[in-house]
Amino acid sequence: MAQVNSTATITPFAYPKGYDNTQRMQVVRGTISLSPGQYPPGGFSLNWSTVEGLKAIPPGNQTPSSTGSVIPIDVDIHSTGNLNSTQGTGPSGYIYLWDSVVGNMHIFEVATDAASGSSGPLVEIGGGISATIFADTIQFTAWFARE
Repeated sequence: MAQVNSTATITPFAYPKGYDNTQRMQVVRGTISLSPGQYPPGGFSLNWSTVEGLKAIPPGNQTPSSTGSVIPIDVDIHSTGNLNSTQGTGPSGYIYLWDSVVGNMHIFEVATDAASGSSGPLVEIGGGISATIFADTIQFTAWFARE
């Protein structure tokens, strides 16, 4: 039986914390939740067109009606720990990054050498998504050019 890839769902915070409009930018804050499954090759596709209330310029010279999609100018993604825990926890230790070329979210961890006890560079995770990542609260701040 083939393994199903995990998917990411974007959920903005409710007013007044979720949206902020400046003269030329719309800033959106919220969380990203992951479905059970395997880490998708190339990272998690982030579908911003499903975000309610987003008023942004679509990519290139396309119109909103021709694509139905928008791409942020920049996205910061980070762990805030398991906020659903009764005791709460600190950040998970996983590094969440947004790929500005493709627009995907990637998850990295520190490579460790068990023999020497030292840590190395960051490596992208693979295989099944760990319980620590599912328990993590993944928050984002995304910047969009306004229509």
